[in-house]
Amino acid sequence: MNNNSSQYREKVSQLVSWGHWFCFFNIVAAMLLGTRFVLLAGMPDSNLGLAYLLTSWIGHFSFLSFILYLLLIFPATFVIPSQRLLRLFGVLVATLGQTTLLLDTHAFETLGLHISPLVWDLLVSGERSELNARWQYIFVSVPLIFLLQMVLSEVLWRKLRKLTRRNIGQRIGIVLGLCFFSSHLIYAWGDANLDSQITAQRSTFPLSYPMTAKSFMERHGLLDRKEFDARLDAMGIESATPMQYPLAPLKSTRPENQPNVLIIVVDSLRGDMYNDTNMPFVSQLNAGWHSYNQHFSSGNDNNHATLGLFYGLPSTYYNSIRAAQTPSPLLAMADKHDYKIRLFSGNDFAADAYSQLPLNDNTDSGSTSDPEAVAAFAKWVAKQDSPWLSYIELTDVAQYADDSAIDGPFTLSPDEGLRGALRVSYQNAVHRADAQVNEIITALAEQLPRTLIILTSNHGIEFNETGNWGAGTNFSQYQIQVPLLVHLPQADAFEPDVIETESAPADEQTETTSEEADKVELTLVENAPSDSSDSNENSSETQTTVDEEQAAAQMPEAKTLAPLVKVDTLSSHLDILPSLLTHVFGVTNPSSDYSSGVATDPLAVSKTRRWVLSGNSEDIVMVEPQSTTVINPEGNYRIYDENYHRNDDAKPKLSYLIDVMKETRRFYQEE
Repeated sequence: MNNNSSQYREKVSQLVSWGHWFCFFNIVAAMLLGTRFVLLAGMPDSNLGLAYLLTSWIGHFSFLSFILYLLLIFPATFVIPSQRLLRLFGVLVATLGQTTLLLDTHAFETLGLHISPLVWDLLVSGERSELNARWQYIFVSVPLIFLLQMVLSEVLWRKLRKLTRRNIGQRIGIVLGLCFFSSHLIYAWGDANLDSQITAQRSTFPLSYPMTAKSFMERHGLLDRKEFDARLDAMGIESATPMQYPLAPLKSTRPENQPNVLIIVVDSLRGDMYNDTNMPFVSQLNAGWHSYNQHFSSGNDNNHATLGLFYGLPSTYYNSIRAAQTPSPLLAMADKHDYKIRLFSGNDFAADAYSQLPLNDNTDSGSTSDPEAVAAFAKWVAKQDSPWLSYIELTDVAQYADDSAIDGPFTLSPDEGLRGALRVSYQNAVHRADAQVNEIITALAEQLPRTLIILTSNHGIEFNETGNWGAGTNFSQYQIQVPLLVHLPQADAFEPDVIETESAPADEQTETTSEEADKVELTLVENAPSDSSDSNENSSETQTTVDEEQAAAQMPEAKTLAPLVKVDTLSSHLDILPSLLTHVFGVTNPSSDYSSGVATDPLAVSKTRRWVLSGNSEDIVMVEPQSTTVINPEGNYRIYDENYHRNDDAKPKLSYLIDVMKETRRFYQEE
């Protein structure tokens, strides 16, 4: 009995010793594979950043490998009686781990993400794609990995006594342990001191959750929270990834006839407010106007919506544009074509975007209310005798909760509670904004026929329809779907054939559907390039046009304005910049050089829009006609239906998600 017990202990001791060495050499193999993450993420510039990278590289992969051994192989040592079976089990576990790590390096290279539910769904989906095909080739290496693990297992078993006599295992374990704990201590210091050379490496390696200690340091007087928050606000600049924007210098041809451009943004105006009850003036706009009924903002807050309007870029690039202080292509191109430029705001540009992005060189400061801003615009525009570009932000709707906002045509019913009171106040604020839009358009006077007007909002607002209040809390249609109306300059305001539309007698004007709108074409710039980029939000943008001779034959001598055109396909804030640059300022570059949107002719409506982008500083959002997919920085996703109810059974489409992830990264400079 004692002899059997002694033999069992000796056998277990040998297997444990073999397991330790097997784990060590797999740590080395994991570190070698892990160098791919380092090459893809880039090397830090500071010495402390390099020290963290080295200790994290050694310590993290040591920890992952040891945990895998500790949880699976070590318990099996006491259960599996045969050393051959145990070694085979260890080889299978190691092969699985190394293959997963190899897959993760490819996911990081392709999508910038580590293995997650989203990435795994992409991997196992039956949809054919280049990514899926390339991943399948990786599995070809599995037999090779298995063979190498078998060889390693056999060699270690035969050399086990020699390795044990050297007595260096304990020293190796101490070094690996010190690297692991040192990396976490360095990161905790870097996080508290906002050292971007350290914190930028947080997601370099898979399953990396470095230690933070801000609360502990604050309790012991080692951290000033107010000072930390102030430095954190500037951190967005310091840690921003460098961009190459635009991808190529913008080239343009000066149009013979240059329309004025007016962009009106009503802060916090949600899409369902565009009706004859809440906005009686705007809802009556008809001849020469287009209404985009499925239009979505590029963000659910001011900053990212403003980025989308002026830069045509999704939210992921905000801090990079802010850090580089890259001029807006819209303002730069307007200045190049000698446009007079002036921006107005009802709250003196209080939103952070106006001070963080290089937009304030053309602002008209001092207005503290919408009427003041409108009056300043009217005074300025009356003096203009050459093409101009203006931007007006109406902000009183966002202040709907103020007592003054309750005055208006809408009244509170006795049985309505707080939500009803806020809703009524909001409707009255919208009604007053409608009157301000009327004042703006009236101020254009004789310049109206020569002015292209864009009326939209930065984001919407919610009254607990989906369990949230206000803006910036989710991505429901109440917060990101906004109105978009576009007024085209009149045909007879310029030389013939500069602006062409298919007309109808005044007594026969009716509402035009998006399908009917495909029959006509707007040509503000002759020979404007078509957008054929697949990397943007549309795989194919079809434009139905009428050639010049046929259009001239169809147009009566007395050119009349087309009726209201309703567009029911998806559109985005990201489309506004490329559309203006292409069709107004004559930019010949493809829109993919400077935007994530699509430059489409306002009257050539796409029938195949698949998705549009939205988001904020944390999440990337893909809006489809029947669903909304929210992707967080870790690569996890949530899918909501058209009513913003979560659908746990739905799966994202592989090709769409690949396009989305590429679009949110393609302007970053490659290391």
